[in-house]
Amino acid sequence: MLLLAAAPGISQAVVPSVAELDAVQGETLMMRAQAAKAKAAQELTELNAPASGAVDSGAQAVTKSAEAQLPAARGLFGANGTRYVEFLYSNGGMAEGKVGDHLPGGFKVIAFDQGGVDLQAAGGKRHRIPFSLQAPAPQ
Repeated sequence: MLLLAAAPGISQAVVPSVAELDAVQGETLMMRAQAAKAKAAQELTELNAPASGAVDSGAQAVTKSAEAQLPAARGLFGANGTRYVEFLYSNGGMAEGKVGDHLPGGFKVIAFDQGGVDLQAAGGKRHRIPFSLQAPAPQ
């Protein structure tokens, strides 16, 4: 028979209680949620921020590269008479808009139907984009 005794000066391992483990798990979930929120806020800021060399048309500043990077229209949604379009951006961002709404990148929703969406860039140029389930490829 083998007996092991703790030597003086060596502490024994402390086993956490279920309540302590639950608290740690809750804190971990909260930190993950806060990190995801911070990442989403940073992506939104980057999507909405005009880059250097922006052209100001009075409404919203937009760069030529941002104007060239149209979002994809994912689909029509809505209920109770309110319809809107969901847009996908090449950086993974998403936005929703109804007629008259301004979108990230300096676009305004002019009209939409089952065939696609009409957007107007800050410079006044109109674009017709079809519906797609995939975001446009980054430039």
